[in-house]
Amino acid sequence: LLRETVKKVDYDFSKAGYKTLGVAIKVNDEPFVFCGILPMLDPPRHDTSKTIQNLVAAGIEVKMITGDHLNIAKETARLIGMGINIHPGESTREATQDRNELIKHANGFAQVLPKDKREVVLVLRNVFNQVCGMTGDGVNDAPALSAAQCGIAVDDATDAAKNAAAIILTAPGLSAIYSGVVESRRIFRKLKSYVTYRFAATIQIVIVLTLLIFISNCPINPTFVIILALFNDLTMLPIAYDNQLASSKPENPDVYRMLALSGAFGLLETIFSMVFAYGSKPSKIFKGDFDVGQCSTETQAAIWLQMFIAAEVLIFIARAPKYVPLYIPPSLPLLVSVLMGCLVASIMAAASSTFGAMHITDIVIIWVYDFIGMFFLDLLKMYVLGLFGESVETLPDEEPREPHRKSIEEHPERKTEVEMEEGPNSVFVEGDNRGSIYAERLTEYALMKSERLSAMPPAERESMAANGRNIRAKSANKARPSITSLSMNERMSINSRSSNNYSDVRHSINIGSNLRPNIPSNKSKF
Repeated sequence: LLRETVKKVDYDFSKAGYKTLGVAIKVNDEPFVFCGILPMLDPPRHDTSKTIQNLVAAGIEVKMITGDHLNIAKETARLIGMGINIHPGESTREATQDRNELIKHANGFAQVLPKDKREVVLVLRNVFNQVCGMTGDGVNDAPALSAAQCGIAVDDATDAAKNAAAIILTAPGLSAIYSGVVESRRIFRKLKSYVTYRFAATIQIVIVLTLLIFISNCPINPTFVIILALFNDLTMLPIAYDNQLASSKPENPDVYRMLALSGAFGLLETIFSMVFAYGSKPSKIFKGDFDVGQCSTETQAAIWLQMFIAAEVLIFIARAPKYVPLYIPPSLPLLVSVLMGCLVASIMAAASSTFGAMHITDIVIIWVYDFIGMFFLDLLKMYVLGLFGESVETLPDEEPREPHRKSIEEHPERKTEVEMEEGPNSVFVEGDNRGSIYAERLTEYALMKSERLSAMPPAERESMAANGRNIRAKSANKARPSITSLSMNERMSINSRSSNNYSDVRHSINIGSNLRPNIPSNKSKF
């Protein structure tokens, strides 16, 4: 009878998310006497649920692989907002196609062995060609960490896990993973925009200069070409500090697509340059005589300036995955660098006879012409991205906030602020607040399961539970002396006084007195 009772209690605890220890006492040579079950609760960190939510929103599928009991794993998954399609680890051990599909579509696995974790990673990586990351902290996680493309050892991981991992977190929790995902996608966007711009500008320069020579025998002054190439690189140096938003989906560095987009930009810019070169004189809107057949210095300077400005402002098209007016503005250094390059080239074309000494009106018309061209380039970009089926959605431009222990130690004035933000009833907290969660959940469990209280009306049970929470909240705010600096007699005196002062608390916790852990109230809250 006792065995069945213990198994039932253990099962009920596991469904509520508790790990359990059986407690037995042995006196001298007498046999062990079973005393009871000690439940333990290890709730998620305060940032885990938000991190999981952010990763899923970023197009990353999250799976839980744990050695805990299946019921504990499902309860933990429910608390952090994951699916509860979790299977036992033994279902991963027989290599079949059905097993592979189970691994792909499951939300996680419980009661696993170290080899089971590695098997899940290898199936996702080799069978389904997915880029797989793995987090862990123990020796049993090392095989899976080494098998994943991106093994991540958490802050307090063992040496074996750290040696097997590719990344080692130095801050508690998993929120740093999401920060890394966001920042890496921003960096990728910057690299992609520069590569697209660089190829497009090169295509424009090469084709335009070649056509001018072959069609009209009008070679552009080599000095112009050198300055054009030099400024194209110098003005792009601040691209590393550009403002970018991370893509809402994982991005694949497809070279063919980047070349196709660059080619489309380069060809359209080539058309604009050729239209300008051969349409300037017939249009009769310029004060200068831009006759390509004559190929004068002024004509060469006008074509050079048009290509210069068109290539420079192309970066604003290439950097935005959406229509330019709908995307975040570029960083100030990049904007100033591009505009300053265009202004310097314009001043050179206006002030120096070497660069044609162009009329200021003609320079302004060239600026307007190139900015009109930006509109058509923006339309072309969205059309090409639509053909490729690329997502233009971005993640919110915000960083996850986490009240770490270190930040609170460095800024004690934020302690009260953090406590107010987390709230006394938050599930995802640390320290004394976490201990309060253990106590409250155990009290609620006792209220629901205790046979002594089975006849009590539900309203009265809830009243008792609420009363206990209020008293614990009040007692937690009472200042208590530092015990470590006191003598043994002083400690005993304090314990005696505490027993008298907090007798009302004892009355409220008799409901689950055999379950409630002893929680020190002088721990810091985080």
